[in-house]
Amino acid sequence: MIDAMPAGLIVFSGTGIQDNIVGKARAFGIPVWDFRIREAP
Repeated sequence: MIDAMPAGLIVFSGTGIQDNIVGKARAFGIPVWDFRIREAP
């Protein structure tokens, strides 16, 4: 997929593509720093 693996992923609010990217990063074992605002259930 990519030749060099990133050291980590920083995620901010935006479009729905962030969920997809975060899921793939976690599947590859890449650390994720998630700064998206989540609403309480």
